[in-house]
Amino acid sequence: MPPSLEGCTLKLKKADEHLLDLHKMVKEFHKAHPYSIPPDLNAETGECIFRVQNVLPAPLDWSIVIGEFAYNMRSALDHLVWQLVELDGGRPGRYTQFPIFKSRDDYLRDGHGPGMLKGLKPPNRKQIEDLQPYNTGDDAIRDPLWLLDELSNIDKHRVLHIVFAGAVDVTMDLSGIEALDVKEVRVFTPKTLENGVPVASMRLVPTGTKGKLQVKPEITHEEHFGDRSGDLRGLRMGETLQDIRNHVNTEVFPKFIPLF
Repeated sequence: MPPSLEGCTLKLKKADEHLLDLHKMVKEFHKAHPYSIPPDLNAETGECIFRVQNVLPAPLDWSIVIGEFAYNMRSALDHLVWQLVELDGGRPGRYTQFPIFKSRDDYLRDGHGPGMLKGLKPPNRKQIEDLQPYNTGDDAIRDPLWLLDELSNIDKHRVLHIVFAGAVDVTMDLSGIEALDVKEVRVFTPKTLENGVPVASMRLVPTGTKGKLQVKPEITHEEHFGDRSGDLRGLRMGETLQDIRNHVNTEVFPKFIPLF
């Protein structure tokens, strides 16, 4: 069978399916309002604090889908190198894979990185070396290929990636405001939504006018990778996965498609 990118294409397509599935799961989870924001009013001072309560954790099923996405993306890159070695007339072996290094010294140490590309002709070897995260200097830790490697290795060898909700924006919808004078309104955007965390506060002063004040805090939130996710810690889940997907599909594979 002649070298081809058919297997790579199928794996990239499967990764896209996992990303779409995850997007649907997140959307459904958000629709269920996975938290409440009851008011905590001090009758003497009039200070009212809105704290997040009844926070539901992100389902572990998400972690499985994230792992499947990472597996297919990473595997597609390894298949690419295997096919390139065969295309160049070489013989791929046990160590043939797409190298991903954030340090050039680590890439060269004991011939580890170059050994993964054994059998490639110089032009294809250079193309892959030019794509290495270490070429971005201090930004290597945020390079999409490095993040993919972290995503894949942690899921495959260590633990599931656990994600947490964090506030991006908080808005206040007030009605019946004529009944009270609302002062000192403050909103907060906590990095992690957990029970007891304040998202808004205000001081209420009665005006003597009959009526009932209604306050509805609304949180715009996104999921972030947790403490066990290595260099992905704190990054927005959806945005990071999409960046990885786009980088592999638009910056890596197009360099080699014309060869097949």
